Amino acid sequence: MGRPFSSATETALNPSDDAPSKRTVGSGKLCPCPPSHDHIQHITAQSRQALFFYLKGALQESPNLEIEDDRRKVIGFIESLGFNPTLTQSLNEAEKNYRANATGFELKDCMSHLRSFVEQLHIDACEPVADSIGEPKPPKKWGKAIAFLRTNGILSVQEEMFITSLYTLISDEGIHPLIAEREYVRIRRNMVVEYGLMFLTVLDKKGLKVRVVSLDGRQDPAPRSTR
Repeated sequence: MGRPFSSATETALNPSDDAPSKRTVGSGKLCPCPPSHDHIQHITAQSRQALFFYLKGALQESPNLEIEDDRRKVIGFIESLGFNPTLTQSLNEAEKNYRANATGFELKDCMSHLRSFVEQLHIDACEPVADSIGEPKPPKKWGKAIAFLRTNGILSVQEEMFITSLYTLISDEGIHPLIAEREYVRIRRNMVVEYGLMFLTVLDKKGLKVRVVSLDGRQDPAPRSTR
């Protein structure tokens, strides 16, 4: 009866006493040469880079607790200062469109809701300011509203420049080629939330409230504001 294993297989089962890199199976090498120091460093660098991008992506997808808390504060001020509830709706709709798997169209809708929020927030804020100075006709357009709020001490010159620039960025549908679309929207969204909190805090400290408007359009006059 013949031998059950070939000579090559027998050699593999009984390697030579040579260095590991020189052990052979038949005419081929059993083990390659050990990797060089440079090769190990290259693999390590690639692993670190992969880990960095993984963590970066995970963090971007995770809710920002401070932003979420500030967004709730903004909604609280909208309610307590008597703003139109549609402002809260705009923020909520923007949030719905800003989810992890949002499409390009949904992210565009998110920006549109943020722009509407910023615009209407300032136009509505002109009303109690106008009441406080006896102005019967507060401005109803974005540009005039911003100038009116700056003239009457609600916005500083720097704040006027900032929110005007932010509004322009939100209105611009173009995305910088080096920035991912969702990251672009995330930055704008966070800026709108933080600015909105600052602006509403100023109104609250000045005791300025707008007329309470219900979702069905009914309006109840708020007490006249004083500064």
